[in-house]
Amino acid sequence: MKLTKGAIEKLKPPSKGSIIKWDGENARGFGVRVTSNGVASFVLAYRLHGRQSKFTIGKVDEWTVDDARNEADQLRTEIRDGVDPHARARQERGEMTVEKLSEEFMEKHAASLRPGTVRGYREMLRDHILPEIGRLGVNAVNERDVLTIKAATKETPYRANRCLSLISAVFNKGIAWKLCERNPAKDVEHYPEDTREFWLNASQYRALDAAISFYGRDCGDAIRLLILTGAREQEVLGASWAEFDLDPEHAIWTRSSHRTKERKMERVVISDAALAVLRRMKKAATGAYLFPGKEVPGKAPRPRRTIRKPWIQICKAAGLSTEYEVQGKRKMLKRWKPSLRLHDLRHSYASWLVSDGVSLKRVGKLLGQSQEATTRRYAHLADKSVRDATNAFGNSLKWVS
Repeated sequence: MKLTKGAIEKLKPPSKGSIIKWDGENARGFGVRVTSNGVASFVLAYRLHGRQSKFTIGKVDEWTVDDARNEADQLRTEIRDGVDPHARARQERGEMTVEKLSEEFMEKHAASLRPGTVRGYREMLRDHILPEIGRLGVNAVNERDVLTIKAATKETPYRANRCLSLISAVFNKGIAWKLCERNPAKDVEHYPEDTREFWLNASQYRALDAAISFYGRDCGDAIRLLILTGAREQEVLGASWAEFDLDPEHAIWTRSSHRTKERKMERVVISDAALAVLRRMKKAATGAYLFPGKEVPGKAPRPRRTIRKPWIQICKAAGLSTEYEVQGKRKMLKRWKPSLRLHDLRHSYASWLVSDGVSLKRVGKLLGQSQEATTRRYAHLADKSVRDATNAFGNSLKWVS
């Protein structure tokens, strides 16, 4: 129907919700919305950046049909130029967007977290969250928006779940800071995750060691220390020489509280094998850190932040990766995905110790875990050492058989 003042006055409110009558003379999204309370407003439906939206121009008793239609034409022109009416209105009202809230979250909250966690947060915000909802006002985001992000990352359930957790954390802080009213991720279910644990056997350790020797000593020594200490990646990469007592009679690694996940100072005994690696590295050391990062003029030295790329090459050389292809500009390109994560070296370290009869309490101390429940995941491996002990006793009693 063609929208006129008389036609609008004849519209009857629905029993619940709202209805929209579109302008038959202008089929490009201009219409009138009438709510169950009888409130009628001119609206414009539009699509920008792949998102369908409706913008309220104004109430019928405040605008004439012609003025509202002209306003809709002006808004369409701005939308074609990339201007979002909702975003502009929020800016005029001073309303906070998800992007701004995320910036405050990273500045005020995430700054106190571990570097690896902060890096992961920034990657998820950059790659998945902000492109979808960053420009929206914090109170305009709904559960459907969050489900869109979840669906877009469903091929990697672990990553999708981490994104959901981050969205929830950002909005929870927003609520606490009185910057938003609700958490749109609160009732969104996470994908089920299979427990993924890869524990290396002796032959795989040998293949990994050979690949490390072939690849190079710098990153290789970082991986060797991860293998020999069961430490986390950032604990090794961020370590400074001041943390180590390399005297063979002491051999202690003291990790300061600000660098540990438990936020407690940890004194960890170093094995002879790890000590040999550290003493060799110390002879060639030139800076404060075991693994210095790139030097930046005018800035203080910083440790290396990641060894992810070298890890891929080392796993490839060790036969511990799977090959896949990605589309290049002209042809398909080969890539390799490691069969295990760097963090799996920590699990392997613990599993070998427990299997060899080391108590869960001692393993927890070596791993720097203050919660016994965390170490209890390896409890079933203790059965092997107990079985070996009872078998040894039984085999010594020849007369039993």
